[in-house]
Amino acid sequence: MREFNSYKNIVNSLILKVRASNQAAFEEMLELYDPLITSFVTRFSANNGNDQDAEDMRQELTVAFYNSILSFDMDQNEVSFGLYAKICMNNAMVTQLRALKKRNENSFVSLQNADVIMNAVGEDNPEHDLIEREAVKELKTRIESLLSSFENKVWRLYVTGCTTREMAQTLGKSEKTIDNAVFRIRRKLKTLFSK
Repeated sequence: MREFNSYKNIVNSLILKVRASNQAAFEEMLELYDPLITSFVTRFSANNGNDQDAEDMRQELTVAFYNSILSFDMDQNEVSFGLYAKICMNNAMVTQLRALKKRNENSFVSLQNADVIMNAVGEDNPEHDLIEREAVKELKTRIESLLSSFENKVWRLYVTGCTTREMAQTLGKSEKTIDNAVFRIRRKLKTLFSK
């Protein structure tokens, strides 16, 4: 138990440093959690075998990992940072798989493989599923309250993988209007997650 608390203290200290824009602390966190990121990339590569897509996946997972550092609630004791990061990266991987599938109608990613990956974190564990649903629900509520009505419409289309052109056609707006909305959304979400 003492070792776990010591490890938790180290991780919490690094999280605070990363939030204070300490690049070395982020690199140290990446090193600590590289086996987790690599396991996701390996699983993805086993299903797809495309080196470029695997590298894209690693980048997406690194961004998700960074965002998990910024959004992790250090005041709660129910979920460890490692589990929280794993859930965030799992969600990022599923999103990336959906985007790949949408981008390539003859996709080599089967729905069966995507389901296996989606269920990897909470497989046969209702507690993980509940924690994930609650976290997503809270995040969704915070995002919806932060964005305007139009920005919420753009956001919903954006997270499903729609292109700027598709969003513009769906909402009956110009691509420039959509680009501006996406810029505002990113700025607002960056502010939200930096808190």
